[in-house]
Amino acid sequence: MMHYAFVDCKAHRVIATCQPTNLPSKRLCEKLNMRLEGTFIQCIYNPHEDLWLDELFYAILKDDYFRINERVE
Repeated sequence: MMHYAFVDCKAHRVIATCQPTNLPSKRLCEKLNMRLEGTFIQCIYNPHEDLWLDELFYAILKDDYFRINERVE
């Protein structure tokens, strides 16, 4: 998917967000070598539980993706 985004779609940057409690999503972002760029505190409202949730913001740049994966496209 990242290869498609960077090569076919010519994206400069790919982002992902998840809640800090979602460990599988956090691990996936880290496995994809995405950088944790920020934590947004109480930025998503869950009306079913009347609760504000935090959100993690991950990203990777095209240059970093190809440098890490040793490909030049």
